[in-house]
Amino acid sequence: MSLNDPGRCDNLAAVPKEALQRGSGHRSSSRRRLMASCVECEAEFDIDEPEVGEIVSCPECGLDMEVVSIKPLELEAVVEEEEEEEEEEEDEEGSWR
Repeated sequence: MSLNDPGRCDNLAAVPKEALQRGSGHRSSSRRRLMASCVECEAEFDIDEPEVGEIVSCPECGLDMEVVSIKPLELEAVVEEEEEEEEEEEDEEGSWR
């Protein structure tokens, strides 16, 4: 019986390691993928290689959140400075009338 015999089920093909790591669906062990939960709607989603200060968006409700910690993973809702300033101005205008 030869290695190319169709009756053998232990025929193996060599595949370069680089080919497995790129483009074939296999992940390199150095990639960090963490599960996150939206602070607004509690939807769960993955974040690839998160970094502190990175802004991520919830795939369900669209809320922008900032990564404030990696271990443990913590997210905080992003509040736009313009929106915050407009709210303060509206509060001030309302108190003068």
